[in-house]
Amino acid sequence: MEDIKQTKLESTLLQQKRVNMEVLLIMGLMLIEVLFFPKLKGMMVVVSIIYFLVERRIRNRTRAEMGLSFSAFPRKLKQNWKWIAIVGVIMQCFYLLMYANFFPDVLDHLLTRLPINIHTVNSQLLFTLLILAFGEEIVFRGLIQARLTKLMPAWTAILITSILFAIMHFSTGSAFVVWLDLTTVLIDSILLGILFVRTNNIYITALAHGLANLVATYSLYLFF
Repeated sequence: MEDIKQTKLESTLLQQKRVNMEVLLIMGLMLIEVLFFPKLKGMMVVVSIIYFLVERRIRNRTRAEMGLSFSAFPRKLKQNWKWIAIVGVIMQCFYLLMYANFFPDVLDHLLTRLPINIHTVNSQLLFTLLILAFGEEIVFRGLIQARLTKLMPAWTAILITSILFAIMHFSTGSAFVVWLDLTTVLIDSILLGILFVRTNNIYITALAHGLANLVATYSLYLFF
């Protein structure tokens, strides 16, 4: 009996080690992509989403364990709507007002790194913004932050995930403009990370992220 328990424990530890190595590999490949293959930026996000979905099937993870429990969504939404409003609306309006009044160059920089044409306001743009948010939340909250939280304190996991999230949004420009842009991305990611810790629900963070995308993009549309 003791031998069986020991074998199961060793098997569990080995699997956890493999899982940790997999997510560290994904993070490393993301950094390589940004540093050496910037034109392919975003490819690792797609690869990570595929990994997230396939790994769930292979290792028989539950939807709740993966942060994909839709049944908990209404209750989590009711409990955390203020956090969603802060990151999705209040912070985005603050950023845009700050840029428009004090740092107009950042607005031009934002337009250059957006993967979409904000001048084409239609249902396709709305769908694209929401899908982008959901995909990034799967990768950065559901995959990377969730895995790192098992290795370190939650705050450390949030910070590391958010730094990587900001780096993935890097685009060339003047040092100050890039720094200010990435700082706001970092702040948003930290808030989303806190929201994920509070809810363990990707749908909630994706809603906040998608709302932030919509508010920021349509605000830019009004300015330009």
